[in-house]
Amino acid sequence: MFTFLNCDAGFAFLKLRFNNFNIALGATGVNYPIRFPEVQNYSQTEIKRAFLIDMRFDFETYLGLRFSPSAQWWSWGEFPEFGSGETENSISGLDVNFDVHYFLSKGKRFSPYVGTGLGLHLIYSESQFPYNLFEDIALVVTSITEYRFKRGVNIMAGSDIRINDNVTLFGEIRYDYAHELNQIKFLIGISTF
Repeated sequence: MFTFLNCDAGFAFLKLRFNNFNIALGATGVNYPIRFPEVQNYSQTEIKRAFLIDMRFDFETYLGLRFSPSAQWWSWGEFPEFGSGETENSISGLDVNFDVHYFLSKGKRFSPYVGTGLGLHLIYSESQFPYNLFEDIALVVTSITEYRFKRGVNIMAGSDIRINDNVTLFGEIRYDYAHELNQIKFLIGISTF
């Protein structure tokens, strides 16, 4: 005797219904130490502020949860005056996130939510070093470029603000933890469809 699974009942939580597409702008505070083994007497650890672009798709899932895969690009740079003898740094990153949101309440206008998820972070950093940093070193390194990959965990809270049947605004604050790369992000965006 064979028994077949009822996919509608057994796997209802796998059903995804496309809800909308979102695009957002924001800012992030990036806490990412810049250190290189090639330049042992250089280190920078302060928090950097960066511009952020966010694109995500929203899917309705089982029990009213919302699954929101997203991609975020951010960039930070420090460019002191030419000839100032300071190090020039630039960091940019591409974050791919897989988040789930739970709505605390669903209203006609305001729908606050909290959420969590996983993040994949690809970081590109470039540093230009002045010559005076290497006074006692025979080998001079003037430029270093690195790619680094990090995995992390996301925590967020926000609210959807419905304008009409076709347009929804949203605001979100989130914290991305990825070992050395920790970010707090503020987003304001618009949903369509």
